[in-house]
Amino acid sequence: MKKSELYLKAGHPDTHADDLRELARHEHHEVRLRVAEHANAPHDLLKTLASDQHPEIRTAVAEHPSASAAMLEQLARDEHVDVRYALAENSRLPLHLLRLLAQDENAYVSYRAAKTLRRVEGIDAATKIESAEEAAKKIG
Repeated sequence: MKKSELYLKAGHPDTHADDLRELARHEHHEVRLRVAEHANAPHDLLKTLASDQHPEIRTAVAEHPSASAAMLEQLARDEHVDVRYALAENSRLPLHLLRLLAQDENAYVSYRAAKTLRRVEGIDAATKIESAEEAAKKIG
């Protein structure tokens, strides 16, 4: 099968998990990237791809909604700045990892993480205030 056909297969929503596992071992990183971006990529496959040699694939795992806390923890300490930067933009990242990235040696990563952290903490604070106001209304 041609690389372009494998690329399309790796991105198709009906591709079976066993086929994704096979495609994740492909020599071309573009095919592995499509697997890492696949909505139905199994956890064990994402875990393997989180250690892929290509930073673009690790970035895709970092952005995947099914990436586990352990994967995110590993990727927050990734050697490649682009992987850490992608995580620093993720508002669903656990706060302790955003705080870690806000202390990153790379100024772009630390700035982005601090900005995301302020936004997330602002949302959390606003939600807490709304909840407190609603609770007060019920009491009063």
